[in-house]
Amino acid sequence: MALPKLNSVKYTLTVPSSDETIEYRPFLVKEQKILMIAQESESQTTIQKAIADTITECTFGKVDPWSM
Repeated sequence: MALPKLNSVKYTLTVPSSDETIEYRPFLVKEQKILMIAQESESQTTIQKAIADTITECTFGKVDPWSM
């Protein structure tokens, strides 16, 4: 049996520069842990990847942080 999927609060935002509406959610403890581990590594590449992954997860894959 699979673990239950927790529902989190979803918010909407209209990006002023493109008038695009996106959904996002607050980052969870698991993303905070990933960011803290990346910060402790002091590697710029690891930190950038952790931030990009967090942005992608919190926007449900709608925002590509590498193209911004």
